[in-house]
Amino acid sequence: INKNPAATGNSLDIDVFLLHRQQWVGFGKGRPMSTLMNVHSYFDKAKSGVGLSISHDMAGVGYQTINAKVAYSYQIDLWKKGILSLGVSGGILNKNFDPREHVLKDIGDMNFPDERVNRVNPDFDFGLEFSTPWVMVGGAVNHIGMLNKNIPETLSPKQSYTAYVRGNIKAG
Repeated sequence: INKNPAATGNSLDIDVFLLHRQQWVGFGKGRPMSTLMNVHSYFDKAKSGVGLSISHDMAGVGYQTINAKVAYSYQIDLWKKGILSLGVSGGILNKNFDPREHVLKDIGDMNFPDERVNRVNPDFDFGLEFSTPWVMVGGAVNHIGMLNKNIPETLSPKQSYTAYVRGNIKAG
């Protein structure tokens, strides 16, 4: 649900997803690290899914991103085994950069900030997902309308697009 809010509630149970990933373990400060938690469920009477997604990324020395969103999806029964889900999510995206974590070789670089830079942006996503017991097709637009020319590029969320197809083939 962190990439496509239309996937919110695609299970009848309460779905909890936790992920923690570290790269270059043992290298010290600046190694990439990601943590993600998604929680969502489906409510049959409302034909809706509701969820929460929280992520924390450290992608280099002194650079981190925290993203927290609530997600909602509405599911439309197209036929007995075909469902179209429309989803939206909204929350905050916090990016910060601390230059005090860096050791500069060229002190004359005028584009390098002198002090910690922090930016909190509103964050919105929209997605669609079509599913049957055999195939799932989906797509989403993330960070809608968040392009801002007045803040440093490293702190500005970039609008992105996600698309996927997943098949389910019975073996045997």
